[in-house]
Amino acid sequence: MDYTIKHFGSYKGKDYDLIQISNRNVVISFTNLGARINQWKIGSDNLILGFDNPLEAEKGKSYYYGASIGRVAGRITRGKFSIDSKKYQLPLNEGDNHLHGGPNGFDLKYWDYDITQTNSEISITFNLTDQDGENDFPGTLKAQVIHTYSTDNEWKVTFKAKSDKDTLFNPTNHVYFNLNGSHSKSILNHKLKIEANSFVPVKADGTPVGDFMSVEGTAFDVRDRKIIGDLFGLNDEQVELKDGFDHPFVIQDNASDTPIILSVPELNRRIEVSTDRNSVVVYTHNVVDPPMTIWGEELKPYAGITLETQIIPDAINHEGFGNDVLRQGDLFESSTVYKLVY
Repeated sequence: MDYTIKHFGSYKGKDYDLIQISNRNVVISFTNLGARINQWKIGSDNLILGFDNPLEAEKGKSYYYGASIGRVAGRITRGKFSIDSKKYQLPLNEGDNHLHGGPNGFDLKYWDYDITQTNSEISITFNLTDQDGENDFPGTLKAQVIHTYSTDNEWKVTFKAKSDKDTLFNPTNHVYFNLNGSHSKSILNHKLKIEANSFVPVKADGTPVGDFMSVEGTAFDVRDRKIIGDLFGLNDEQVELKDGFDHPFVIQDNASDTPIILSVPELNRRIEVSTDRNSVVVYTHNVVDPPMTIWGEELKPYAGITLETQIIPDAINHEGFGNDVLRQGDLFESSTVYKLVY
């Protein structure tokens, strides 16, 4: 296993790198534009969605392909929250709500990085200082995103952060998978398994209704592997509201080591996910806006599926969703592993 560093392109006066790791016939790529994963290939087959250069990433910002999301993943209702009775108002960058850290979130920022290598893995440590008041969040936040790839084809993403004021922090990686090897074929043939007895229903704008709903008898019951296209044919009210999945699944307390599995059995490919987070947001690329061509092919609905591990979104505004407050001086650390099996 080895790596090379290539020029990814220029954006707003800065040059960006693409770090490509090769492990036999598998190539995985990361860039310091948004500390993102940008490509994961078996031979010539692309397993994730990404961009050819930073200008494409800017055009497709609303897709967040492979980007590190922060300070807070998902939507914050009306951009409002309070910590210890002190009220904050965040910028509204999706209708009446705050989304994925705001208009100047982690996803298009320049991250410094270092690379370390052992016999069994290569790690890229991306570093960013997010200043007090950036996107109207309190506190200067020092953040790290560590992408580690192993000879066993395990991609581990670790988030670390520390703030000099009480703030919110609930990051995720916004990777989109399509295990067909080309997004010209939709992910509706994929099988999905999540060890979740409940999910979070949402309103039309994507914000949570505020409670949990049992998956029993719904399209969200994927405790046994189910074909996504079959689930979408069940006339489920929440699926119809969003034209697919755009929902947090609440991972069971007694879940196995790999509570999330995405697979395409006919190709003998799967992604096994382990995480220390309490939920995974599954989004099935229900909307194509703006229209784009990536990897030489036009984007269509259901071109990919995200598995965004995180604390349940908007937790600050909903009792029982989890704790997304990072206290002054405390160290945040969280890891998720995506293992490719083929």
